[in-house]
Amino acid sequence: MKPLVNVLLWDLGLSILPYFLFRLAGCSETTSLIGGTAVASVRLAYVIIRHRRIDGLALFMIGLLVVGLALTAVTGDVRLLAAKDSLNTAFVGVAFLVTIPFGRPVMFLISRHFRAADPAAQRRWDELWVAEPGFRRMFYVGSTVWGAAMLAEAVLRIVLVYLWPIDLVIAVSTPAQLGG
Repeated sequence: MKPLVNVLLWDLGLSILPYFLFRLAGCSETTSLIGGTAVASVRLAYVIIRHRRIDGLALFMIGLLVVGLALTAVTGDVRLLAAKDSLNTAFVGVAFLVTIPFGRPVMFLISRHFRAADPAAQRRWDELWVAEPGFRRMFYVGSTVWGAAMLAEAVLRIVLVYLWPIDLVIAVSTPAQLGG
């Protein structure tokens, strides 16, 4: 459970604090979002350097940051940068759903990563996957529910980004991710 808490606090929680510090300092919404994205990028670079590898999720996150900044720079629409987190959520939701018919759903892989730290425990999870239909069903159902919920949440958040003031979106969006 501790690794999950660290991910939530450092990777998600760290993105909201710089935004509001920049806003308190009198920066615009655009500058504050770019500043918050820069802080998140530094954190991501630190993790990549510390572990000396780039995994698929880290590469995806870097891509989202770059695309969000590029779209904001080209269009001048700060809401695109605010909506980038929804793209991440939508991508993960789609990954949950798409992997269901093809081998092991993402939910199984994520759960095994956090709950089976050593190779022996991972082998036990693999054995359970092969031998226990109820074990597999739990991950199929969980992936379906979580995937659909993430897609619905992403759509709702994109709508809110374009309906609400940016400060309100930032204030509500990240804590909702942490609490969800």
